[in-house]
Amino acid sequence: MTGGTRRRPRAARRSTVAAIALMVGGAGLIAVNTYASASETNETNQSGTTRLAAGAAGSTVDCPEVADSLPELSEKALAGVSDELAAMDTQVTDAYQRLTRMGTAPGAGEKVKGEVLDPLEKSRAESIGRITDSIGKSTGERPSGLDDLAACEVRTAPGGTTGNGSGDAGADGKDSGDKGSGDQGTGGDGGTPPAAGGENGNGPEATDFVDIRTVRPNVNRAPEARSGASRGSFSVDCGVNENKNYNTDNVIVAPGVTNGAHHTHDYVGNQDVNAFSNNDTFAAAGTSCDKKGDKSSYYWPVMRVQDGTQEFDQNNDGGGKEGNVGKILTAKQAEIKYVGSPTSKVVGMPKFLRIITGDAKA
Repeated sequence: MTGGTRRRPRAARRSTVAAIALMVGGAGLIAVNTYASASETNETNQSGTTRLAAGAAGSTVDCPEVADSLPELSEKALAGVSDELAAMDTQVTDAYQRLTRMGTAPGAGEKVKGEVLDPLEKSRAESIGRITDSIGKSTGERPSGLDDLAACEVRTAPGGTTGNGSGDAGADGKDSGDKGSGDQGTGGDGGTPPAAGGENGNGPEATDFVDIRTVRPNVNRAPEARSGASRGSFSVDCGVNENKNYNTDNVIVAPGVTNGAHHTHDYVGNQDVNAFSNNDTFAAAGTSCDKKGDKSSYYWPVMRVQDGTQEFDQNNDGGGKEGNVGKILTAKQAEIKYVGSPTSKVVGMPKFLRIITGDAKA
């Protein structure tokens, strides 16, 4: 199956976001690219890495991955562990919100430690303890080394500082600058960080980019094709969520947990997906795909323009309550492409296979 060509939209910045697929049938390896005119920031991912709003533009609360260090879980342990992983998302969200409210007075570093990092480490340690207990009760053996993953740190990108980010507020409590771009907090070193776009001051800035001409190639040479391999590809047209099917759940990462994603998802393909879906509801649902027998679901974080638009989720969990604000864009193109292997045969994927690809915070 050789890779085919694809048309990219004109007059739009390209952004590739994380996509999650629940395959109800299908075969091969999936690549999902979504193209739109802006990308979403100021969110929390499962590992606890969070892009901050105006108060700390260019900074992140960076916590070690816990999910990646877990052993294979039994059905008995899975529900409790998933609940704690979702709770840890909320803990990091709360921590970065506290961080963005802080100023840059002398001793701010100690204040960040005492009011942000120390409470976060304590709450993460408690969640990790419950995860360890749950796994121990299920398997008879408590996993080791998880306690070392409780501590987090604040990372600041070059040129960024942890300021107070208190933009000029209007009478309605919102930023009074054009398109919500209020004044940036002054850096602790006496300088002012580069202006950041976005309603919360958390849009791209100069330090987010490098000159592409300075980047050295780092892609390994493609493997040589072998005789008899499956080298073709095929694509599925499931639309771009024109019908605005949204929710903030994540049935793969946090099944049974409302708002398990902590951000709003676009859905294409299977039209009955939420935290409480199961194999029976997936198989019985309708689909937006052109091949009506394909009941697979594909979803990714929505992309936004932070232009002051009051979206439907402005006051909701996963939306404005967690810093995800601005106009939700409908992607111009969503490509779902299955590719083979140049070196071997491919076989059909098992029904109800779950796949996660990409980086929701890229």
